[in-house]
Amino acid sequence: MLFDSGSIIRTVPFSSGEMNVVHTGAGYDFTAHITTTEGKTLDFHYAGPITMEDHSDDTTTEDSTVISGDVNIRPVLAQYMLYPGTKTDNYVLRLFDVNQVTTDGVHPAVPGMKLNMDLYTAKDSDLVGTYKVGTKKNNYSINEEPGVFFPGTKYATITLGSFCERVNKNLSVAYCSITGGTMTISKTEDGKYHVKADLLTDKGDKVTCDYTGAITAFQSAQ
Repeated sequence: MLFDSGSIIRTVPFSSGEMNVVHTGAGYDFTAHITTTEGKTLDFHYAGPITMEDHSDDTTTEDSTVISGDVNIRPVLAQYMLYPGTKTDNYVLRLFDVNQVTTDGVHPAVPGMKLNMDLYTAKDSDLVGTYKVGTKKNNYSINEEPGVFFPGTKYATITLGSFCERVNKNLSVAYCSITGGTMTISKTEDGKYHVKADLLTDKGDKVTCDYTGAITAFQSAQ
């Protein structure tokens, strides 16, 4: 993730690169040459001290990148991305409890929370339906059937699939994986959506949501 003039956090995937770290008398000399998946090159350089924190005597083993406890998200913004398939369609539904999101539509741009649901529908169908966790074929694929969601899967320090993401006041980010429960999406008489979620994390914590309002397709500002 990078800081960007248009947002606080922006995801920039890398396709290749090289990093070199040298220990010097003044500390460290760090250089990196990166190529993004869009073919752009990024160069980084830092020379100076790096302060190392010693946590060897810490008594807690809690992971600061993990959301612990029950979560009740109260969205004020709902957007989706649609990825059409041959037999099913894949909707990535994002429910934010803040109005400011990053330019790529992926993260809260200010401290806040997002519920990210990776949903599968029948081909050319709307979001309306009830969703439960899908059956995994391996770590990165499931049986793509209408009415299922891709369970959350942790990859390094981020989580993919269905999950909650929290951007903290210090801009650190924490996640919890959604691996059970149900989400029901219906239409109201005035054409809005009603989203009711009673979900479970891989730790057994509850993730709940009750939202009525518009769900719009994300439109990139780029």
